[in-house]
Amino acid sequence: PSAKAIENLNTIETDFWKSSRPKTKDELLAIVVLNCNKAYYENQFGQTEKAISSYEKAWQIYQKNKLSSYDIIEYCLKPLGNLYTVLGDYDSAENTIKQYFFIVNTAKNYPDAQKQKFAAILNLSNVYQSSGKISLAIELLENTLKTEKLSNSQKGILLNNLGNSYWLGSKQIVLSRNSPDNAEKAFESSIKYLKNEKDQLETLSNSYRNLASMNRQWQRFEIADSYMQKAEKLFLA
Repeated sequence: PSAKAIENLNTIETDFWKSSRPKTKDELLAIVVLNCNKAYYENQFGQTEKAISSYEKAWQIYQKNKLSSYDIIEYCLKPLGNLYTVLGDYDSAENTIKQYFFIVNTAKNYPDAQKQKFAAILNLSNVYQSSGKISLAIELLENTLKTEKLSNSQKGILLNNLGNSYWLGSKQIVLSRNSPDNAEKAFESSIKYLKNEKDQLETLSNSYRNLASMNRQWQRFEIADSYMQKAEKLFLA
C-alpha cells in the first residue's frame, strides 16, 4: 500500500477502459474489485472523497452489468454508507444502506444474509440518530427487537443503540416523555444480554458508561461512579 500503488491502479483502469475490445463479465468484475480495493486504501491514506468516488464507480459497474459472485455489500456498499455518514451526507448514507438492506431481503441465498441485515439495521439507526431522526431510529430498533430472530450479542448491541436513541430523544420536546426511563431500561437490558458475550466487551463498556452519564446528570453520583468503574475495567480489558 502506497500512494504510488494507487496511481498504478488508476493507470491500469484507464488503460482497460481505453481498449476498444468488448469487456467480458469477468473483466468487469475484476474492475469492480480493483475499485473497491483502491477505495479501501484511498480511505486509509485519508483521501475520503476519492474513496467515495471509487466505491460509487464499483457499485455503478456492478449494478449496470448485473454482475454476481462478489460480496458487493461487504466490500462496497457498507464502507460507502459509512463514509457518507462520516462526512455528514446522511441522505446518501440512508439511501445506500436501504439499497443493501433491499438486496439482502430480496436475493436468494445471499451469503451471511442475517449478518448483513443486522448491519444494515444498526447502521441505519446510527444515521437516523446522527441526522436527528430520533423517532425513526427508535421505531426501527423497537420493531427489529420485536420481530427478528437475534443472538444475545445482537440484542445487546441494538438495545444499547435504542438506549442512546431514547436518551437523545429526551432532549427533544416531542419525545421527552418517558424517554429517560426507557433509556435506562434499554441500557440495563443491553447489559443483561452482553455480560456473558466475550466478544462484546466494548459495547458492554459503552452501556455502563451511558448509565454512568445519565446518573451523573441526575446527580446520583455514587451510582454513576459504580457504573463508571465497571465501564473502565471493561474498557481496559
